[in-house]
Amino acid sequence: MRYLFGFTLIAIVMAFQFSDAHKEFVLIPGYGIFLHILGGMGVALLASAVLRFWRLSLLKKNIIVLILTLVAGLAWEYWEIYFGLTGRVLWSSAYFIDTLKDLAVDLIGGIAALFFTIKNDKLS
Repeated sequence: MRYLFGFTLIAIVMAFQFSDAHKEFVLIPGYGIFLHILGGMGVALLASAVLRFWRLSLLKKNIIVLILTLVAGLAWEYWEIYFGLTGRVLWSSAYFIDTLKDLAVDLIGGIAALFFTIKNDKLS
């Protein structure tokens, strides 16, 4: 189930990012933050579903999930640079602040997903 939910969240984020509708939604405050939260959650859910079958302690699994969420966030930021979607002058202080904010929000989404998976694992 986590695979499906993780893939669905990532697909929604990618669809909005690649669609022409993205250009209109950029004007909505918080739109990028919302997409980064969903993306972080999707990556974390997918990673925790894969790591569920490995014999790792809960702490190690959670650290790996958060690292993978951060790596996916960095890849997304590089993707934004490549396609010129940063919305800021590249390498300016505003760009760095925006990038750090995006990575922090990715991790917040990843942490939220981890709370969901830990609670769900205890119930099953």
